[in-house]
Amino acid sequence: MGDYRGSGVSVAGGRRNGVVGCDIHDTGASAIGLAGGDRVTLTAAENYADNNYIHHVGVYYKQGVGVAMSGVGNRASHNLIHDTPRMGSCSAETTS
Repeated sequence: MGDYRGSGVSVAGGRRNGVVGCDIHDTGASAIGLAGGDRVTLTAAENYADNNYIHHVGVYYKQGVGVAMSGVGNRASHNLIHDTPRMGSCSAETTS
């Protein structure tokens, strides 16, 4: 699942959305993408990725990670991550 640019599961915006207890593997890029929150007011999105088993990601895009996060107040916890071409998780800072 996912292609060269996409994540297997994407939570892009909203509040208090999550990915819990999933087995995610053989994705084209990252396994889970979390985004959300307001950087200007520092309002947390409270999106989360908890208790997932993530492995063999980045099949096409070799910069793929287990959990990619951007925004404010997102959480990745208690995930088992292995066999990734890069990091288990990362947080990207974007400016506008």
